[in-house]
Amino acid sequence: MKFLLQFTLLVLGFTALTGLIGGALLLVDKTGGLLNLSYNFLSGSPFSSFFWPGVLLFVVIGCGGVLACINTYKRRPNFTKVIYTYAVVLLLFTIGQVYITDAYTTFNSIYILFALLLILLGWLINSQKHLQHAAPSSTATHHMPKKAHHHSKRHRNR
Repeated sequence: MKFLLQFTLLVLGFTALTGLIGGALLLVDKTGGLLNLSYNFLSGSPFSSFFWPGVLLFVVIGCGGVLACINTYKRRPNFTKVIYTYAVVLLLFTIGQVYITDAYTTFNSIYILFALLLILLGWLINSQKHLQHAAPSSTATHHMPKKAHHHSKRHRNR
C-alpha cells in the first residue's frame, strides 16, 4: 500500500503543481501569452480574457490538489473519498474546458488520464485498506480473559 500512496501523491502533486503554476501564469498575463495560448481558445466561451480561467485553474485544480495531497499524506479519515472527489472534479473541469473552448491540448489528455488514474488508485487503496482491516493480524495474540485473583490475607500465628 505504501507504493500506491506514494504514486497517488505523485499524481496529485503533479496536477496540483501544474494547476497552481498554470493558473498563476494566466493571472499574471491574462492574454495567455506566457502559456502560448491564443485568444481563439476563448471564442465561444463566456470569457473575454484568460483571467477567470486562470482563477479557476489555480483554485480548483491547484489548491484542490494541494488539499487532496495533504489529506492523502496525513491519511485523514475518508482520504480516499477526497481522492475520488478531486479526480471527478479534475475530469469534469477538463471536459468542461474542452467543451467551452473547443480546443484540445496535450494537457487535456494528461489531466483526463490522471483523473481516471486517480479514480483507479483511490479504489486500489480503499480495497487494500478493507483487506487489511478484514484480515486477522499475524502479530496479534489471543489471550483468554484473566481470572480475578483474590489474595487472602495471611494470618500469622503468634
